Amino acid sequence: MDVKLLELHETRDPIRQAVRSAVVTVAVDGEQIRLESGMYDLPQRVAGVQIDCAVTAGYNSNGTPAFWGLDKAARLRS
Repeated sequence: MDVKLLELHETRDPIRQAVRSAVVTVAVDGEQIRLESGMYDLPQRVAGVQIDCAVTAGYNSNGTPAFWGLDKAARLRS
């Protein structure tokens, strides 16, 4: 299975710069899907698998990076 993060768009609060929403575009074996990032969003089906995006890198900027253990732009789960 080939999984690629194609795009990440984060919307931030203008005052506190907290991430208010994040949307990623992902390609799984060449099929694209847009996913809203969130711990409680249900996985979406693409290319025969279910996938979701739990968190994006923007959460590291206003918090404790070690808390998320995130080394890349987004955490995808399948």
